[in-house]
Amino acid sequence: MARIAITPNGKPPVVLAKQGSDWQLEQPYAFKADGPTVSSSLNSLGDITGAKQVGKAVQASTFGLDKPDTVELGLSSGKSVTFRFGSANPTGDNVYLQVGSGPIEMVSSDVKDSAVKSAFDLQD
Repeated sequence: MARIAITPNGKPPVVLAKQGSDWQLEQPYAFKADGPTVSSSLNSLGDITGAKQVGKAVQASTFGLDKPDTVELGLSSGKSVTFRFGSANPTGDNVYLQVGSGPIEMVSSDVKDSAVKSAFDLQD
């Protein structure tokens, strides 16, 4: 992992870059990032369990994915993976998620809460 870009819908983007073994906030301001918090966010995205496929990408607006909160992971290989979080389901326990151009899935709200962080939440 070399870069993380978090873009909450309607809020300023947060960009982190890996420098050696440490993470550094680049946007909205330069500041050292809290390593355990960044690791926890990455772990939540890397270990999504219990996801249930609910629809096709053509129905994105139905799931709040037309204006998503996004987390883009820039890999050291130069490739990237984008997680798009939509609206919560009617009970609020789950949110809709699309990874890349894959199917729309429903995952625990905890995944979004752990991944979509503000700069303040991530700073050391």
